[in-house]
Amino acid sequence: MDIDRDSIILAAIASGKQYAEYANIPSVVASVISAGKATLHELQTIYGLEDLYDMLEIVIVDNYNNYEANRNPEVG
Repeated sequence: MDIDRDSIILAAIASGKQYAEYANIPSVVASVISAGKATLHELQTIYGLEDLYDMLEIVIVDNYNNYEANRNPEVG
């Protein structure tokens, strides 16, 4: 399926959202792929659902820790 990138961006703008959302991939899967923890092929062939949620936990904790480190650089 070929998706027009500009159409996704225009739809996000029209809906009043600041960021575009993935139209064909569940957000859990997209978050893990976007963070570089796994590829779609790996999620489809190697990893199971528990692995997916473990990777998502890693992404969430890493993002939170980075947020806190940037917010309070003197705390470490």
